[in-house]
Amino acid sequence: MVLRYCDAGRFSLKSDMKYFPLILLLGFFTSCEDEIVEDPSLIGSWEQFEKKTANTDGWQALSQGFFWNITFNEDGSHTNSQGNFMSTYDCTGTWEINGNRLTMMNDCGRKKQDLTMHFSIEDSIMSWIHEFSSEGEKFKRK
Repeated sequence: MVLRYCDAGRFSLKSDMKYFPLILLLGFFTSCEDEIVEDPSLIGSWEQFEKKTANTDGWQALSQGFFWNITFNEDGSHTNSQGNFMSTYDCTGTWEINGNRLTMMNDCGRKKQDLTMHFSIEDSIMSWIHEFSSEGEKFKRK
């Protein structure tokens, strides 16, 4: 089928069709890339690398020799180890999420402690700010 209406310089389907393969090819290139969607799950191991305290302006790198490693398990349990070059605390406990609110119940052998934070995960970085505070920690996946 050839459609022509060129009297007033409008269009010609025959001449415009020569661009169709190019347009079709461009459509394929824009739709070929798969979007990578990160699983924002807490499940897995995390290593602290930054902290935010009331005395600092913004996020600060964790001081040399200090660490906090946490592993969140699918069954709602966790293990974590934190400390510095002089002492280490190994803790176990449970965790639960309600929206973006994370509550960790810790038993580190001294007394039990509950921590409640508001958290987010983006680009394999978990950030949390302690409830009713401006202090927080940032972790990366191990």
